[in-house]
Amino acid sequence: MNILIMGGRAPATLDIMRSLMNQGYQVYSAESMLFPLARCVKGIKKHFVIPKPNQDLSVFLKAVKDIVIQYKIDLLIPTCEEIFYISQGYEDLSKHTKIFAEPFERLEQLHNKFSFNQLVKEYGLNAPQSWLITTDKDKQTLPADRELVLKPVFPIFGSRTLIKPTPKAITDLAIKEPYIAQQFIQGKEYSAYAIAHKGEVLIQSCYHSVYNAGRSTGIYFEPAEIKPINEFIKTFCKRFQFSGQIAFDFIIMNEKAYVLECNPRLTSGFHFLTDKIDWHTILSGQRQYDIPNMQHMQPFMLGQGMLIYSLKYLLKKPGRFVKDYRRAHDVLKNKAYPWLRFKSTLTMLNVLCRAIRVKKGIYLASTYDIDFNGNRNPSG
Repeated sequence: MNILIMGGRAPATLDIMRSLMNQGYQVYSAESMLFPLARCVKGIKKHFVIPKPNQDLSVFLKAVKDIVIQYKIDLLIPTCEEIFYISQGYEDLSKHTKIFAEPFERLEQLHNKFSFNQLVKEYGLNAPQSWLITTDKDKQTLPADRELVLKPVFPIFGSRTLIKPTPKAITDLAIKEPYIAQQFIQGKEYSAYAIAHKGEVLIQSCYHSVYNAGRSTGIYFEPAEIKPINEFIKTFCKRFQFSGQIAFDFIIMNEKAYVLECNPRLTSGFHFLTDKIDWHTILSGQRQYDIPNMQHMQPFMLGQGMLIYSLKYLLKKPGRFVKDYRRAHDVLKNKAYPWLRFKSTLTMLNVLCRAIRVKKGIYLASTYDIDFNGNRNPSG
């Protein structure tokens, strides 16, 4: 089977590629980044540099379609935010290959933080009380007696998030795009990742991001087994009849799982499944039962990220940081790819050049060409 993987800049995408190749699949890669991590992995049949999806959608989709047809791709797996552009070409692309994703209208409903929150409420599941803010006037309807979290409906990496803002900060907030205001819930944060088919959860993982780059981008993943989270994923996927990759962020308070948002794409949770997933079973739409308890698994980390952000953690709890670093597995360290960490320096340099050119932070610069902000059919 020929499989085209998109989103090869993400470490978790590398794990998908490697797991597929180890199980005998022919893997191709396509990216709009010049030197994504995918270029560092040996065994890829061919890598393609394609146009940026959020600059001209039609040109981007044509490039993907040409690859699919010319190389007889049997399965297309988008993994990062390019999924929201691939899904806009779902009808045409699905004539030529199977797409491991849902159509745009379904994905957008999940990715939109407010519409997802309302859907969760409709299903009778737990989520913070939320308010949609589209104008300055909407801010006047927010309760003055509650602690809130305000964030844009679409952006990733927790950018422009206000946690427990003062009344003045809310008043001064310029509403240039839709925001969601959520009741602040005190508790421990967890993330979960799953693959589902027609509403049935086939495989899943759960973890806590012990260390972060910035406010919410995890770089160290502690495995966890949380029953209310497992129950939420099972119920939600069944009610929505979801197929594909899906991820959620939660707050656990009083043994209840309150879901904050949904990312209907790949996340770092796949690292826990890399050496355990049976792709033949999953791609056949069958549930995989032979996954060990998450609590018995080793933590994973992004080693380079841990080193870059080590200072702020070493100053607080040096002993804890060193101990955690030693016991975790670096996702870019693999005996089959001994030079992967060295080669990944090209990706870091690529991102650094982007950050300077577009005047953004490291993580925002790494995705600026695939970010989806709710606009449909963008053109350059």
